[in-house]
Amino acid sequence: MEARKETALFDLTKLNEAVDLTLERTENPRHRYILQAYGRHRLLEISGRHAEISTPQMTVERPVYHVRVFGINQTLTGREAVEGVYAELARTGQCIMFPADEQVAVADNFIASVTPAGYQQMPGAVLRALGFDVDDEAATYVYKAAEQMIWPYDDRCLRSGR
Repeated sequence: MEARKETALFDLTKLNEAVDLTLERTENPRHRYILQAYGRHRLLEISGRHAEISTPQMTVERPVYHVRVFGINQTLTGREAVEGVYAELARTGQCIMFPADEQVAVADNFIASVTPAGYQQMPGAVLRALGFDVDDEAATYVYKAAEQMIWPYDDRCLRSGR
């Protein structure tokens, strides 16, 4: 795999644009609450405020995340495991993400998000470890990929996994 240099500028204040558009046409109070919680989660994530995501007010006591990215299938179980991933993303600057042309749908117990072009900051060393050919391990790159995500919520509207 080869990493390409691409200059992309995004207005991170529009991170939740698709969430906001969905909120505008959503009347169900439960769905509105889940959309607002999802939007808050994303803002906390990209700002590196990951500890606030794992609070009892936002996430179940024992979340289970199923992650399939870069050809890796991984299950993270429990707050400590999930918090460790968020902490690493913040530490390495990988918490900066932006979904272009995103579509969001909400149901009673999940949110689905689809974007043909999700962008994420990534250190060259991380990309090289994943098998990408990079010019400079010390540089920060922008990784681009289509993304499909399903975020489950429990009966109390708490994030229960991924």
